[in-house]
Amino acid sequence: MKARILFFLYLAYTLPHANNELNRRTGNGMEIPSDEPYSNEKWTQPNKNFAAMVTRLDQQVGEIVVLLKTLKIDEDTILIFSGDNGPQGTDEGNYNAAFFNSTGGLRGLKRSLYEGGIREPMIIRWPDRIKAGSVNDLVWSHYDLFPTFAEIAKATVPRDLDGVSVLPVWLDNKSASRKYLYWEFHEGGFMQALRMGNWKAVKRGVNGKTELYDLDKDAAETRNIADSNAKIVSEVDGTMKHKHRVSPLWADNDK
Repeated sequence: MKARILFFLYLAYTLPHANNELNRRTGNGMEIPSDEPYSNEKWTQPNKNFAAMVTRLDQQVGEIVVLLKTLKIDEDTILIFSGDNGPQGTDEGNYNAAFFNSTGGLRGLKRSLYEGGIREPMIIRWPDRIKAGSVNDLVWSHYDLFPTFAEIAKATVPRDLDGVSVLPVWLDNKSASRKYLYWEFHEGGFMQALRMGNWKAVKRGVNGKTELYDLDKDAAETRNIADSNAKIVSEVDGTMKHKHRVSPLWADNDK
């Protein structure tokens, strides 16, 4: 009987990321040993460096895939690749996200709760179980990974988690049972956001005015339709109020 290798590896890459201290000193915070293979491009130096970071990250992930194949465990190993936020602004590193269309036309950047700041693709490779090239547009979050892994391991999932298992989505392209996703962000001023189906609400400050967008028709969040959808606004306001908890670390930002 063939022995199985059981392991979990969480690999948190820094790339692509800015060195903000270096950026303030030199105007180029995209620190990397070499800008190859983009050295001869007629781009700004920060843009070259950013592109080199992405290419280096791609190569390093490729090395992991090669290793899994060398160990002959790639067919039943789940490989997940994603990010934690949208692209940064020019104040961080001085590379130009618009030059690379890094948000894909979505509004907002890193540290924003508009879609450009929080929407990230996720790539999953599981050759034994997930069909190559399949696509699903379910909106889910990193905190769904815990209950998903628990279901895969046939372990008991703790009660009252925010996350839900998305294994049925991976395996059978089904939908997951969730009413909404909720976010808060305090750095630079308090913001809340909530997504419920195709509805997306954004609020600045606990007592701020709620913005509402229909992402099915307006993924770039250009048309605030809160005034014509009072019932939906009332529902999302109630949910955001219920989910918010005042933290002593950020109490001054709850304005």
